[in-house]
Amino acid sequence: MAIMSYYYRLASVLNTLPKHWAYCDAWEWVSDEKGSYWEDRRVPGFQVFGEASQALRALSGEDMDGVYEASEYPQILIVEADENFVSDGCSIYFALECEGVLSVRAMPSKEALDRILEIYSQESEQYDYDSFAEWCEDSEEEIAGFLLKMSEVIEVSFIETLPRPCLINFSESELWVA
Repeated sequence: MAIMSYYYRLASVLNTLPKHWAYCDAWEWVSDEKGSYWEDRRVPGFQVFGEASQALRALSGEDMDGVYEASEYPQILIVEADENFVSDGCSIYFALECEGVLSVRAMPSKEALDRILEIYSQESEQYDYDSFAEWCEDSEEEIAGFLLKMSEVIEVSFIETLPRPCLINFSESELWVA
C-alpha cells in the first residue's frame, strides 16, 4: 500500500526535477585493466528536504548543509510522492526516485520566503521566539499548509543535470606546458 508524503525542493530551473543525483562526483575517470573510462556514480532520482520549514530556513540564509538563495533557486516545489520510492535519506535530505512522484506544486521562492517571514514577524511579537529557526520548528504544520494553499499544481519535466563528461583525447605530442 502506498503512503503519500510531501517533500520540498528548491529548483534552479523552473518546472523541472533532476533525473539523477550524486553524493560527490557524479562521474569518475577510472583507468584499470579494462581500460580508461568514465565510471557512472549517479543515483536515479533527486534530493529533497523532508520538511517545508527546512526549505524556508535554507532560503532565509541558514546553512542547511549548503547555502541557498531565492535568486539562485527561484521556485520552491512541493512534491507529493509515494514513500516507497524514498531511496536514501538523512536528517534533512531525502532522495526520491522519479517514478514515485505523484504530483508537484510550485510557487516563487522569494514570495514564499517573504510571506513566511511576515507571519514569523507577527507571531514573534506575540510569542517568545529566539530565532526564525526556532519558530520554524514549532510551525512546521502551518508552513506546510501555507505552501500547499499558495502553490499551484504544475507539470514538471525530468532533466539530466549530471551528464557524462566529454572525453578529450590528446596525443602526447599535443600536450605541452607553458
